[in-house]
Amino acid sequence: MTFDLMISRMSGAADKRATAPKILGFKLRTEVKQGPITAIEFHEAMKGAPILKKVDDCTYWLSHHSGMPWLSVNHDQSGDGVITLSLSYLHYQFPVVALDAFDVALSLANSLAGDLREEIGDRKVTSENIDSLLDVNGPYVKHLVKVWEASRQDTDMNGHAPLEIPLGPVDRVSEYFVFHIEPSSAVELSGLQQRLNWKIVKDSAMSSNGKVVAAMLADQDGRSTTKVFQRPDGIFQVHPYYWQLPFSLSAPATLKAAEAIAATVGGSIKFNGVEFGRALAEEVRSNCSGLGVEFYQWWLSRN
Repeated sequence: MTFDLMISRMSGAADKRATAPKILGFKLRTEVKQGPITAIEFHEAMKGAPILKKVDDCTYWLSHHSGMPWLSVNHDQSGDGVITLSLSYLHYQFPVVALDAFDVALSLANSLAGDLREEIGDRKVTSENIDSLLDVNGPYVKHLVKVWEASRQDTDMNGHAPLEIPLGPVDRVSEYFVFHIEPSSAVELSGLQQRLNWKIVKDSAMSSNGKVVAAMLADQDGRSTTKVFQRPDGIFQVHPYYWQLPFSLSAPATLKAAEAIAATVGGSIKFNGVEFGRALAEEVRSNCSGLGVEFYQWWLSRN
């Protein structure tokens, strides 16, 4: 499920003139505009935006001003010319970047003399009402936070993984970066932790029947990177913790942890259900330092 903001300029709407954008440097066209937003206008307006990638002739991926991967911006060229800015409810900084998305969307709408609407209440967003709508103590923002929290919980409970930039309406998929390590002999997670001298997130260890069965690994700054879980059959399951760091940091840390476990306990190691040999290890290593959504697409294309 994605959070969407829509921009349109329907035929017959009142004439408007472009006004200056707030955040992104969308290129302005000063003449009066009427009718649907055209492809030429869309691409012209996107000049100056912090583009991560031009996906195709209708879609751009943008980065946040902090450098985080962020929005998908899509132009419907089929008739109405609607521009949709899509943000994943599972973005690890959703409460922050969702509010900034409104400023960007309003800037783009103004540069195209279009109307901006938000999908939850199907209301028009303007320079006059945006501040009251986005009051951090108001009902609208509280609702967004509740949806974000519920989406995270549902994702974890169902063994899914987030995409930091949506693919169309999709922002969660089956787990696509998970290791399973079957030790050559019995070993407990608590003993493994001591042998590898891991930095564990405070209060993250979980126990069952007096044994530690799960823990969260941290980077040098104490930020959560990786979940390690020991199943009842003794197999270790290792995958990123997606809710604090970008995939480009959590995935390499997870790979390092999985390889350290395998080197210590022996046995077999699988990645996404596939035997994790040297060639696959090199492929994963070379593809895991970018966007999660790109890694997901790469893995699908590979298999």
